[in-house]
Amino acid sequence: MKNKRSNKFRIKILDRYSLTSLLKIASVTLVLCTFMMLLVELFANFSTYTEPYMNFQRAVVLLALRIPYAISFTIGPAFLFATTFFISSLYSNNELISILSAGIPYRRLIKPICIMAFVISVLMFAFNELVYVPSIVKYKTTLDSYKNYDASYEGDNTNIFYSDSDNNFIVKADKYTDIKEELTGVELIYKNQDGSVGQCITARQAVWNNTDKQWNLKKVKIYSVNNDEFSVLTDEKDEYVVSQFTTEPSFFKNIRSDIQTMSIPSAVSYIRAIKTLSMIRYSELATDFYERILSCFTVFVMIIVSVSVNIKYKKNVLLFSIISSVSLGVIYYVVQLVTLLIAKQGMIAPIFGMLIPFMVIILIALISSSRIKS
Repeated sequence: MKNKRSNKFRIKILDRYSLTSLLKIASVTLVLCTFMMLLVELFANFSTYTEPYMNFQRAVVLLALRIPYAISFTIGPAFLFATTFFISSLYSNNELISILSAGIPYRRLIKPICIMAFVISVLMFAFNELVYVPSIVKYKTTLDSYKNYDASYEGDNTNIFYSDSDNNFIVKADKYTDIKEELTGVELIYKNQDGSVGQCITARQAVWNNTDKQWNLKKVKIYSVNNDEFSVLTDEKDEYVVSQFTTEPSFFKNIRSDIQTMSIPSAVSYIRAIKTLSMIRYSELATDFYERILSCFTVFVMIIVSVSVNIKYKKNVLLFSIISSVSLGVIYYVVQLVTLLIAKQGMIAPIFGMLIPFMVIILIALISSSRIKS
């Protein structure tokens, strides 16, 4: 009993040592990588930061708003390097030999590291949704305010056509104004179950009521079609609310990358609606959406890669382990680039744009780790 308790105690100490050491290295690496990404951001957009409307304080604010982006982009490579460095250091300092000699297998050593990787991936999902995504919007609106530019312009749209197959109606509008959340020149056409037109509603404008989550139509004309009698009844109202017309304003925006900044429920609803209108557009947006959701697991993949390529080398363990890990990391990103491109073209299902790189790199990791006997 004493031996079992002492073994459990030693393993707990080892787990604590592994996790704390790894997190310290990863934290320092992440800070350095984030700083490097901010420098890349500064020089890549140097013309923006040297515009007449820009000063030092404004430049600092913009760079601060890019920190979440830098963290999200570099956390995977940072943990890849940190894990490789930690495991290789154990081998170089003969600590790994002592651990294995004590009867603790290598797979038991890396088990808490893999669990930690999964937990960090889940936390990264929360970070992306609560911090990174809002920072994208804040960065754009702040930059537009510095330019004295109407930040809603790119949210505006004209010649809108939208079909809701669930509620059997079609929306046509002349223009959507994002800053007012307003549609002008609105036509609503409701279809019967047999596909015939049941009702047509025209309105000079429609304003979104964010409290009731519905559109308030103004200067309305209602045309009710009686297909049996081949007659049309007309009615006019100053204001009118259609209970079925609850499509959120984000659906009418001129979105090019807004699928990355929409709320997840809005993005899912929008993608479903787009699927009925254009499969090409659906493939592009759905691929971007799955990339947004699954990119947080890059940390998990990078750590799995790192722990699977270590302790295979007799000499220069650190150097060759880092080279191997970086090589596998490059393979992952290249495969991901190709599969995302193919998915956006509709050649494979959108979700496989992210799943195939995961499967490829995990398969390589499993083959590599199968050589580890201890």
